[in-house]
Amino acid sequence: MKQKMRFFLFLTALIIFSIVNGSPLYAFAGSETLEADGTLTAPQNGRDYTEFFGKSTAVMTGSVYDATAKDIFNASEVLYFANQTDTFNAVKEGKAEAALYDYYETLLMFTSGDYDDLEVIPIPLEVEFYEKAVFSLDRSLIDRYNVFLRNIKDDGTLEEMYDRWLYADSPREMPEIELSGAAGTLTVATAGTRTPYSYMGGDGELTGFEIENVKRFAASLGMDVRFDTMDFAALIPYVVSGKAQLCANWVSITPERAEAVIFSESYFTTGTCVVVKKTAEQGESVGASVGFTEWLKKGIQNNLVQENRWRLIAEGLGVTLTISVWSLIAGTVLGCLVCFLLVRKTRWARIPATIYNALIHGLPMMVLLMVFYYIVFGKSGVSPIPVAITAFALVEGAGVGGSLKNAMDTVDVVQIEAARSIGFTAFGAFRRVTLPQMIKVALPGYLNGFVELVKGTAIVGYIAIQDLSRAGDIIRSRTYDAYFPILFVALVYLIITSVMVLAFKLIIRRVMK
Repeated sequence: MKQKMRFFLFLTALIIFSIVNGSPLYAFAGSETLEADGTLTAPQNGRDYTEFFGKSTAVMTGSVYDATAKDIFNASEVLYFANQTDTFNAVKEGKAEAALYDYYETLLMFTSGDYDDLEVIPIPLEVEFYEKAVFSLDRSLIDRYNVFLRNIKDDGTLEEMYDRWLYADSPREMPEIELSGAAGTLTVATAGTRTPYSYMGGDGELTGFEIENVKRFAASLGMDVRFDTMDFAALIPYVVSGKAQLCANWVSITPERAEAVIFSESYFTTGTCVVVKKTAEQGESVGASVGFTEWLKKGIQNNLVQENRWRLIAEGLGVTLTISVWSLIAGTVLGCLVCFLLVRKTRWARIPATIYNALIHGLPMMVLLMVFYYIVFGKSGVSPIPVAITAFALVEGAGVGGSLKNAMDTVDVVQIEAARSIGFTAFGAFRRVTLPQMIKVALPGYLNGFVELVKGTAIVGYIAIQDLSRAGDIIRSRTYDAYFPILFVALVYLIITSVMVLAFKLIIRRVMK
């Protein structure tokens, strides 16, 4: 009760300070303020958040700020981006006139990223603030968490966690927390891309305020923890589908979200800010330009060498290749079966194959992947990688089946009849006459299909798979580098697809001799 009263008095004083000064400092840890140097202080030039009402506004997909853009800012256009780095970059490049995000997290990003030509304008707490909490579908689990939360508030552990993770000069080191696992494993959904709440540390392990929060909760239950990482927009669907028992990702409580999930008691209150371009008087684009060599050297150091972030790329590449190769193998086998059915004279054989091809070609890959993960395998407990392989194999099977059927149609029937007339069996004629010609015709499409398959796996991050593309997103969330991780991941994709195509061509050339 004493702690709640202290927080209430502090919040009241902060709001009064905001009204008097017109530019509130950001509150965190329930009893402190963030003092930032340089351009990160509250604006002194008189610019106000209301100046950006009716402007085009960028927000992160799945965040609460699309409602802010529509209801408070009456934005002329709301642009949605997958992560906050892209959101701020949209303002830098003039795609949007303003961006909305969490105030404190924005200041942290600005201390690490190249945002010299952008300005942070806080929105007063009396206009908008959000309370943070974990959520679940299990009421009993939330009840137990609420008891746990009250305990760590009373014994001072929560204040220690604030000190450890939320202060600008804090060491941010995860303490040792023993997880016995005697009562089972708690599955937790998190994005893993939000410093300092939930992010990948230098050892490649998840760390941050929310990670410690959940580990302490699991320890109090005698459980172990398994974290599933995914895009922010996938967190609520992931929990609603039963894939995770709990979500911890610095999520704001809103009435709309509360209709879908059960929130715990709040453990933090945050404000919102507007990010805009600096005016010409402030010195727009004040950052000094660097040459390509310096940019490349800095990019490699920050995005690959520092904290051994190249390991994320290597691990993500391994996942991408695993999904691609197994999908290709399974899809090729399935495609041969589809082709066999399509060339049958009996209608009962052709109709299922035709319907299958129509369904697969008529559904976007993203939708198909979601259907399989959240509906077909929704309650099965199957891990995401086999689900992704199954979905991509079905797409590859439809493509291979159709390609083989078209290639078979190009073979002259006269050649087959000639082979049969000199004593070849039906299978012998197919193997010696039809198959070699089919392969030559179908090979270009088969190789192109594999390239598209590898590139298509970039969407598996939506179902909690840390592939190559997701690894790039994680690195961007740590370095706030808008370009280098994307270009490097693109280069890796280009290399692996080129090498694999060359390898397949050499194999086919040997087989065809």
